[in-house]
Amino acid sequence: MNTIVRNDKWMPVANVPVKLKMTLPNGHEFKTLRKSLNSQGAVTADFLLPQAAVTGNYNIDIFSANDVLIGSRTIQVEEFMPDRIDVKVKTNKNDYQPADTIVAAIAATNFFGPPAAMRKYEAEFNLIRKSFSSKEFSGYNFTVKTINELPVDKKIEQGQTNEKGEAIAKFLIPDSCKNSGLLQGRIYTTVFDETGRPVNRLNTFDVNTQRNYFGIKLNDYYANIGSNMSINLAACNSKGSGAAATAYVEIINYDWYNVVEKSDNGQYRYVSQKREVTMLSREVSIAAGGSNLNFIPANSGEYEVRISAVRGGNYVASNFWAYGYGYTSNTSFNINTEGQVTIQADKDTFAPGEKANLLFKTPFAGKLLVTVESNRILKHYYINTDKRSAMLTIPVDENFCPMYM
Repeated sequence: MNTIVRNDKWMPVANVPVKLKMTLPNGHEFKTLRKSLNSQGAVTADFLLPQAAVTGNYNIDIFSANDVLIGSRTIQVEEFMPDRIDVKVKTNKNDYQPADTIVAAIAATNFFGPPAAMRKYEAEFNLIRKSFSSKEFSGYNFTVKTINELPVDKKIEQGQTNEKGEAIAKFLIPDSCKNSGLLQGRIYTTVFDETGRPVNRLNTFDVNTQRNYFGIKLNDYYANIGSNMSINLAACNSKGSGAAATAYVEIINYDWYNVVEKSDNGQYRYVSQKREVTMLSREVSIAAGGSNLNFIPANSGEYEVRISAVRGGNYVASNFWAYGYGYTSNTSFNINTEGQVTIQADKDTFAPGEKANLLFKTPFAGKLLVTVESNRILKHYYINTDKRSAMLTIPVDENFCPMYM
């Protein structure tokens, strides 16, 4: 199976971990593979089906590293023996909300014959996360972070069709799914013919767990201390159109502390733990065309912008970092406990003529030697750390292509 992933601007999503999952026609997991996209945003996966594999419609899903559905494809696996019955499944709606009841009408008919009466059936219902995007707000982050996992386990209904070959399966979407972002519901239906051979069908539909979806767009992922950081906010309805809404916004600054922990084998090790410090917390009104929030960071460190429908609920988050010499403490950044220097850039890629802002996080204070290399050393810099971090801005020259640090 060949997969190509593009962002909302149709640019390759390179070197990102993904998960590919093949699901049996009855909804059970067949195999899961963990891969990484190449530089062109593509990945290839092979699924070997045994000779005794179940026939029917197999579903192949590709997920991001945090289990957000990127795309799916259905393939049909059949043997020389055709189905003896035809199965149709129809839900009462195409999209749902929390606390709604899904009614799946099952109709089974013998080919060239009467209804498939008194046939055993099984219907399985589950929910997975689905990515939400808006054409009006391209480049915005709408991914919802939930405090806990989805409060939905697989639900199964079993029974027999009636004299007309019909049956009804009902599933309740729990109200606890509210404000969990866009979800995709799936119902795997299996009807067994007179020989016990299964015939499977898959129905998918959207579950909108909130009235409005909130998004964040950061124009830059780096800010200077004392300078204004402009944060774009958006609210959309389930169709992706802009909507006027009220949301709750928080900006969190992380304080990192190194603590000593004792492992199971009796050894001691350093572990970096974070503490959240709330820098801004207030309710904001978002216009249908979007709104801006201005924030001036006062301390060096890592920041997270959160927006949610209600205070303390599930939220959308985007991160940035700020730096200013003399405004840094030993707890400003997460330090590598293995004694390594960590380098963080304000962007993943740079073009000639741009400036690369590089943050260095060190396990202790001292002087750093930084080199820019290709097949030789192009430039070198000496910089002093401020506590356990340092900042360096490098003009990107045409000779840097490709650039290695």
